Amino acid sequence: MRSRSTIVVATFITAVTFTLGCQASKAPATPATPVDHRAEDQAAILKNDSAWNKALATGDTTKAMSFYSTDAVLMAPGAPLAVGIPEIDKTWHTMMHTPGFALTFTPDKITVMGDMAYELGSYQMSSKDKRGKAHTENGKYLVVWARQADSSWKAVADAPTTTM
Repeated sequence: MRSRSTIVVATFITAVTFTLGCQASKAPATPATPVDHRAEDQAAILKNDSAWNKALATGDTTKAMSFYSTDAVLMAPGAPLAVGIPEIDKTWHTMMHTPGFALTFTPDKITVMGDMAYELGSYQMSSKDKRGKAHTENGKYLVVWARQADSSWKAVADAPTTTM
C-alpha cells in the first residue's frame, strides 16, 4: 500500500513539475503595440482652441474658464500669477471688461506626448486706453494641456508673452 501511494505522489509531483516547467519555458508575451492617438488628440485640442476663441469673442467668461483644469496657472504679462479657476477668472474678467477688448489666438504647433501636450501659437489683443485710443498687442503663447480622467483635454498652464 505504501509503495502505491508513493507512486501516486511521485506521479503527481512529476506532472506538476512538468506543467510548471512547460509554462516557464514559454516565451513571454509580446506587449501590444500602443495605439497612436496623437492626431485625434491634436484635433481635440484644436477643437478646444476654436471654442475658446469663440468664448472670448462673445465675452463668455464661464465658457472661457471651462478650458482650464481646476489647478491651472495663468502667467499673463503684467499681471500676478493666477493659480486656480477663481484667480484665472478674475484676471480674464479684468481683461475682457477693458473697453474695446478683443482677443484672437492661432495655434502654430501642438505636440502630444501621452497624456500631456503643449501648444505654441500667436495672439492679437486689442483694447482702448482711457482716452479711447485703440491699442493692439501681438504676442506668442505656450499652453500646456493635460488629459483629464474623462479623456478631455484641459489647459494646466497658459503663458502668453508680448512681442510688441
